[in-house]
Amino acid sequence: ASSALGDDAAFSAFAAANRDLMDYRFQYKLTAQALAAKNLGDAAAGAERSALCDAAVRAGLRFDAPLFREVGPAEQRLGQLL
Repeated sequence: ASSALGDDAAFSAFAAANRDLMDYRFQYKLTAQALAAKNLGDAAAGAERSALCDAAVRAGLRFDAPLFREVGPAEQRLGQLL
């Protein structure tokens, strides 16, 4: 995935295909790896993991945005039925 960071289309496709796996645990793991690399003196690896985590969060938000736009109106329709 990190090699696809330079290619927005490839990373967006990767994120869409793996959205269910890119949850908070995934983000925590990347953050832990970034911090560990930085603390061990590998700033480049730490920066790469941080960039990957940031890109994953942004891709997840872009993927989820249409769903979130529909949730409010769907809840209102459901409320009218109940």
